Amino acid sequence: MPGIFSDRMARYLWLVTAIIFIPLTTWIRFSNLSAPVLDPNPIRQSQTALATYHLSKGTATVWDYRSPYDGKLWQFVMEFPSYQWMVAQVMKVGVGLEKSARLVTLFFFFLGSAFLFGLCRSFFGREAALWSWLFYVMTPYTVIFSRTCLIDFTALAMTLGLL
Repeated sequence: MPGIFSDRMARYLWLVTAIIFIPLTTWIRFSNLSAPVLDPNPIRQSQTALATYHLSKGTATVWDYRSPYDGKLWQFVMEFPSYQWMVAQVMKVGVGLEKSARLVTLFFFFLGSAFLFGLCRSFFGREAALWSWLFYVMTPYTVIFSRTCLIDFTALAMTLGLL
């Protein structure tokens, strides 16, 4: 990567940080994908998982989408269920709910990180984009939430892709 970083020390610091944290955070993200959806925000994850389950079984559609919320058995929600629909499609090929949800979330996390890199590169240059991408990938918040059954990283990737 000569020429990308402003000096040799910055290049070595980035490489050492990347060599340590990228494999570690990738291992954390992909370990135990079939665990129950009891990670952060279990109520939101359970709500999303239940709506996804009904989409996968055909008892709901993207146009007739209901979800348990606020103590009510069924309530119409305001978000379009694109994430839930994609997870339901993965489930239809025989992958379990938890694993499907986490794989879709991880796909959109990595897609969003590529969009973030491109956005930062166009505004700030390649060196700043590499640092931004590395910090984004290794931040504990993204490590934890990139393996949840939530729409958050799908929405973020779609937003970053539009910029």
